[in-house]
Amino acid sequence: MKKRLLFIQYCGFTAIGLGSGVLGPLLPAVAADLGINYSQAGIFLAAQFFGSLIAELSGGPLADRFGKKLFLLAGGLLILAGAAGCALAADYPLLLVWNALLGAGLAIYNVGINALCADSTAGGKGRAMNFLHFFFGAGSILAPLLAAFCLQVFGSWRAGFGLLTVLPFLVLLALLNVKTAPGERAATAPESSPYRDGFLWSAGLFTFFYVGLEVSMGGWITAFWSQLAPRGPFSPQWMATLFWAALTAGRLICGRVVDRVGFSAYIIAASCGTLLLSLCWYLWPVGWVTALATAGIGLTLAGIFPTMMAALTGCFPGSTGKVAALITVCADLGGFLIVPVVGRFADWLGFAVFPAVILGLAAALTLIAYPVWGVIRKYRLESMEI
Repeated sequence: MKKRLLFIQYCGFTAIGLGSGVLGPLLPAVAADLGINYSQAGIFLAAQFFGSLIAELSGGPLADRFGKKLFLLAGGLLILAGAAGCALAADYPLLLVWNALLGAGLAIYNVGINALCADSTAGGKGRAMNFLHFFFGAGSILAPLLAAFCLQVFGSWRAGFGLLTVLPFLVLLALLNVKTAPGERAATAPESSPYRDGFLWSAGLFTFFYVGLEVSMGGWITAFWSQLAPRGPFSPQWMATLFWAALTAGRLICGRVVDRVGFSAYIIAASCGTLLLSLCWYLWPVGWVTALATAGIGLTLAGIFPTMMAALTGCFPGSTGKVAALITVCADLGGFLIVPVVGRFADWLGFAVFPAVILGLAAALTLIAYPVWGVIRKYRLESMEI
């Protein structure tokens, strides 16, 4: 039972990384085949986001009410339908619809598997959650390789979407052999809504800035490096890979320490470490300093989100689906809203401003970290003991 649940979680999170990460590498081939312009390509990318957002807003209560098994079965069917539909889509409007369904299924996996991990882990929640999120990073790193393989071997972007069905199909088979997922009985117990708790909303604000910083760093570092250090020690593409690889590997490292030092202490320390590295990069935005700061920021950011998810679901044990859904919505909004603002600053002031913007985001993250995790969470835990 335990091994099957772990298989479901790890395969499911790898599928999320693949499904969200493969769109960019396949986009040029999609645009050339269907004859769409840049604006239409942007709408294609946004379709998955809006599908995800709708599923996240409605999915949390459904996961807690009907159980994680049924919730994940529904998500798997949406992924299979969305990926297959994208692979077979005859025109652009149909592609948008199927991509939105794919996004909805991936969001259900994200919410449901985070909640399932929290429900099925008795001890060492920080390590379990960090190890789970390692597989999302692994899927994201594998996504460009999958796209390149399909374009070179099959000569078609459609094969990339077709292969996205493999892991969800395996997860579906494993779920059918699970009688009752952990936490389903607990979810039916009456409990006050976590949405009324200020701690959850303050953690959502922290998540908003965290993901905005993470996605901005991973998304814009290539452009910064190509303009300001074209002859640096790494090619622009390798800089983005360096950041995401450090973030992914860091989750294996962080998982070994978060349960020992405590969730709040770790999140505050990691936020301060990110601020310190960002300050060093701002003062010396050249050559190897940029490369080291990129890897270092990836490492310090690595464990924050999984550790935060472990801490929050532990505070609301009967509402893990609702908690995971709200935090995921805040995360998506942070990536969706902050990243374009960073691009706008670059348009106005040039990409030399990028380290300063990252420093500002790191400062905001650190300023929010202590009140949320050092004060409000402590008060929340004390109130639970009364």
